[in-house]
Amino acid sequence: MLLKIAKSNQPFTLVLIIIIGLIIWYNPLLKYQSLYEVPTASMPLYSVLQTILQSHIIISKLLGFILFIGISFYLNHLNTKYIFISERTYLPSIIYVIIVSLPIYNKNLYPALPATLFFLIAIERLFDSYKDEKLSYNVFDAGLLIGIASLFYFSILFFVIFFWAVLLMIRKFYWREWLYVLMGAAVPYIFLFSFYYLTDRNNEVIFHAIKDNFIVHNRIFLSKIQLIAGCYIIILLLLSSQYIIRIFPSKKIFARKSFNLFLIAFLLSLLIYFLIPCVSIELIFIGSIPFSFLISHFFIRPRKSKWIELIFDLLIIILILTQVIKL
Repeated sequence: MLLKIAKSNQPFTLVLIIIIGLIIWYNPLLKYQSLYEVPTASMPLYSVLQTILQSHIIISKLLGFILFIGISFYLNHLNTKYIFISERTYLPSIIYVIIVSLPIYNKNLYPALPATLFFLIAIERLFDSYKDEKLSYNVFDAGLLIGIASLFYFSILFFVIFFWAVLLMIRKFYWREWLYVLMGAAVPYIFLFSFYYLTDRNNEVIFHAIKDNFIVHNRIFLSKIQLIAGCYIIILLLLSSQYIIRIFPSKKIFARKSFNLFLIAFLLSLLIYFLIPCVSIELIFIGSIPFSFLISHFFIRPRKSKWIELIFDLLIIILILTQVIKL
């Protein structure tokens, strides 16, 4: 029953996603922080948000929620546009909301939230160049967007590697396009340092914030219930991967390339998490993107199955448990 509702593309499902997200984000059983405290020196654009919203707790949480739901809806926009999943469904949005909510207790305005939205727009710009036979300036736009995103959350800049993988898999080789990514990413920093210079500000703050991303440790220990949830997601990923491998030959060429790219994005997320000390659990906002499409494919299978519905129901139960108890 729950899976049937989740797979639907009716407007009611859209409203349901917002309601579920709102309940999770404003869970009255949990104690909230006033505003997300970054353990390092904040990147410039996030620092501006902190300054403006520090004394406005509700507004900061509301903005975080809007970005969170906006990202989940953007996944559906991408699916509708590029047909990663053959059916029209809001399931990727629902899966994204669930996965992100599992390991995070204090829902707030994280630096990774605005960065993830810019990241998705950049991916769309790259995918739009798929059938463009000539040199594409969409690549520069993507680099520019990831540069802006890094001014909120510096670690997202490492996903330039993912952008090069996209170019390698969906484009003919144009060496200029690989440089365009770097040039685009550099533009926001050129403007930023120019602004600091013209206003006679100390730009050492920027270097300090970047340095912290390499030397400050920011690991969060998960509770037992969150570890159980993580194990369940891993099982789901294994089941979904097995299903994708089975149906992979029947997918269209672009869809096959997209799922290979999702795998690269996931592996890159793991590398960034384990190799960059400052990267913490908030990377889940980015890392859950490939999860959402992969797991959605598993649940969207045309054949009805009681055990598939049971697996989805259990996922919802685990979500509820992680939100109401701490073990």
